[in-house]
Amino acid sequence: MSRKNRVIFHVLAAAALLAAMSPLARSLRAQAQPQFAPIMTHALNGGVYWIEGGVGSNSGVVIGKEGVIVIDAKQTPESGKAVMAEIENNVSARLGKPLPAAVPQPVVASGHVGIGTLFSGIYAKRTAMLWTLWFFALLGFYGLTTWLGALLQAKGFPVTKSVFYTILISLAGVPGFLFSAWLVESWGRKGTLALNLIGGAIACYFYGGATDQTFLIIAGLCMQFFLFGMWSALYAYTPELYPTEVRATGTGFASAIGRIGSLIGPYVIGVILPMTGQPGVFALGAGAFVIAALSVLILGEETKGRTLEHISH
Repeated sequence: MSRKNRVIFHVLAAAALLAAMSPLARSLRAQAQPQFAPIMTHALNGGVYWIEGGVGSNSGVVIGKEGVIVIDAKQTPESGKAVMAEIENNVSARLGKPLPAAVPQPVVASGHVGIGTLFSGIYAKRTAMLWTLWFFALLGFYGLTTWLGALLQAKGFPVTKSVFYTILISLAGVPGFLFSAWLVESWGRKGTLALNLIGGAIACYFYGGATDQTFLIIAGLCMQFFLFGMWSALYAYTPELYPTEVRATGTGFASAIGRIGSLIGPYVIGVILPMTGQPGVFALGAGAFVIAALSVLILGEETKGRTLEHISH
């Protein structure tokens, strides 16, 4: 793939990711949205819900243990309401009592908002926190991961082994993602982010000073575990801090600031590596993660268990 095509691909991939984050947060958390107002929600059983797309609609979504099922009367031979009626009857028979009636959720129309909303009221503090978080987290992450193979070679490992160790260390990111995905719901976004950033900073510092091969791999595994886990919390936390009208804008700006950090990080490390050696490089990465963690602890607010409407006011 040519350099031009790679640039176009990454730009489009980043845009697609940001475009997906906002509606995902909205559909999973929001109780009502203007385009589907008013929404009727039936609590069925065991965490199963029916979300109906408006009064008189035959379309909706079933969210339950087996996943998400979209029911559209225009695309299925049975009516969406008939399908849900059968589900409700089965649940009611199993419980031995009728289900509670659906309660319409009111929708409060909001006034005109724009980019200025990001820098006014309660959102100014959130924007400052997110920009600091994204900038320093991505500066440290991309600064280190971009140079990881070269840094291993500088420690005396041949190219083949440095590539192998880089892949091995990166595998720790998989359980890191899964652990953080569980922790953000059980403990909270703010604590999970701070834990991963501080844990990553500590592992990063010890990785830079490692001289033994075994210790190097252990420190590298811990570093990637925490740093990849950071992403799970970061993408869950960011869109929740803005109202629907500016959620995509706020998330996009935060990510753009982070991308600036991801460009600066590798360049800065390339400059200081000859002057300070590997300890200085990893101290820089650890310092960036500590600053990101402090921004969350000092300026951040917890969103666990709160609806998007409640967070926005």
